[in-house]
Amino acid sequence: MTQISDETLMAYADGELSADETKKVRAALEVDSLLQEKLERHHALNASITDAFSALDNVPLPRGLTDILARTKAEHERAAAATKAAINSPSVWQRFLSKLQLPSWQQGAVAASLLVVAALSVQQFTRSPASDFSEQTAILLDSVSSGSAAQAILVTASYQRTDGTFCRSFTQAVKPQELTLACKEAGATWQMAGTQVLPPPGSFLPAGAGGIATLVSDMRLLSKTEESGFLK
Repeated sequence: MTQISDETLMAYADGELSADETKKVRAALEVDSLLQEKLERHHALNASITDAFSALDNVPLPRGLTDILARTKAEHERAAAATKAAINSPSVWQRFLSKLQLPSWQQGAVAASLLVVAALSVQQFTRSPASDFSEQTAILLDSVSSGSAAQAILVTASYQRTDGTFCRSFTQAVKPQELTLACKEAGATWQMAGTQVLPPPGSFLPAGAGGIATLVSDMRLLSKTEESGFLK
């Protein structure tokens, strides 16, 4: 019997040897019947493994698992749709200005005035010691339902991380072109998770832009009923 190891023989069968090594094994196979038998057994083993996995591929998934996969896909699609709608929709302040039907230069002046008033009102609130937001913003995040505007913020959607953390996306009067995502663990304070500058009304984010949509892609979009369980 020639000195060809089992590892080399298997590598030969799988086409993983160099040209010189392949030539050496072929020469050995021509004169060594035991080596030929080993090669045939290896081919037979590979074929049986391939057949076994092919059979598994044809076995349908359990109903419970397919239901979970379908629900997960639907929740991700709802979250993506809600976030896209929030990103590509005019803010409550932009809609307010458009309804006034003012010339563009007057709209700018009114918007500037609103921002000043909003900024002054926000400055009156003290920031919670361990929070990324003012005390008033934290109160609003704890109480305002999605799709509603209250004082200086508009809450767009509510989400839940896999660990149970409650998260909300919203815009603020002082930054109407910025969408913010805040999260709050049980018994903790609201923390900034991310921000994203919104595109002008009528335009869209380019594919793969990421931002808030990426952050919420692994979260579950909450229904009104589920959201109410987190609100005070």
